[in-house]
Amino acid sequence: MNASHKTLSIREIQCLELLAMGHRVDGVAATLGTTPKTVEKQIASARHKLGASTREQAVALAIRHQLLQFSLKDSQDE
Repeated sequence: MNASHKTLSIREIQCLELLAMGHRVDGVAATLGTTPKTVEKQIASARHKLGASTREQAVALAIRHQLLQFSLKDSQDE
């Protein structure tokens, strides 16, 4: 993993957290109040920073390196 993982933005982390909780891109966008296209860009940026080839790999790397805190309330709990 490359050292730039420390530069993940708060929004990139939120996107990865929501993906890890099982949300699809549309659900992430709705939860964060943004567009699916913006979410896709944030995920792509996080993937690049983590050196991940896929979303799933980005989530796994972020979990492994304790970058995700799952601080967002899952919208299914509401």
